[in-house]
Amino acid sequence: SLALLPAGGTMIRGSVSVNDTMLLGPDRAGAWLPVTVRSIECKRQATENVKTGQAATFAIRSLSRRVALRRAFFRKGMALIGELDNERVKAVRDFEASVVILHHSTTIATGYQPVIHCGTVRQAAQLVSVEGGESLRTGQRDLVTFRFLYFTELILPGSTFLFREGRAKGLGKVTRLIG
Repeated sequence: SLALLPAGGTMIRGSVSVNDTMLLGPDRAGAWLPVTVRSIECKRQATENVKTGQAATFAIRSLSRRVALRRAFFRKGMALIGELDNERVKAVRDFEASVVILHHSTTIATGYQPVIHCGTVRQAAQLVSVEGGESLRTGQRDLVTFRFLYFTELILPGSTFLFREGRAKGLGKVTRLIG
């Protein structure tokens, strides 16, 4: 199909030009779809390329004949990237993070399931392990491992995130991707 779909966002790094081949993903299965950028708009003006820090909208077309781009294919947290072989850019289900508990009425232990907010990623995750013991209280810092509950996400080492569940809140920084 020749359907063009718009995808928008802010360029985090690099540059994109019209007719560039990129990868869109990760989808619900963790796969990346090759797409081509047919046109670019920046501030409602057509342009040939965009650079780091600019917000833009891309008209993209799937290069795979088997996958027709439909609105249902897209979900929050997906990204357009240029290369997948870069070890820093990969979709993962598990990650290690340094966290601080801002507020929690009791203790946080293995099995705790908050919602992780990291850039455009927003998904429930389970606390798999706590390095310095078995539980955390308000104000404590530790190295922990989280596992996303539903599908893989694109997060980068060094990214900061907020996690919350009810009135409980905490901050974290991704230290290592696992898997």
